[in-house]
Amino acid sequence: SAAVPNSFVPRDQVKTRVLNILTNFEELKQSPESIQTDTPLSKTGIDTVDFEKFTKAVNNEFSISTLTSKYNTIEAIVDFVSKQSNAK
Repeated sequence: SAAVPNSFVPRDQVKTRVLNILTNFEELKQSPESIQTDTPLSKTGIDTVDFEKFTKAVNNEFSISTLTSKYNTIEAIVDFVSKQSNAK
């Protein structure tokens, strides 16, 4: 596999920051640490409107605008964001 350029946010940092955003979501019915990374966030008490807010918060956190609700698990979100060369 090709070396990842330094312009990408490291995967572990992405995960930490995504979990921090989730921690601040009062709609979440469980602690973010207890959520399996492959569990759809819709199964955690977050409804469609809340998920849109969460997606927007992640986009804002990383200065991107391309994350959509199609990415609905922590794993998928972390994968997506860590592959965005423009993420900060």
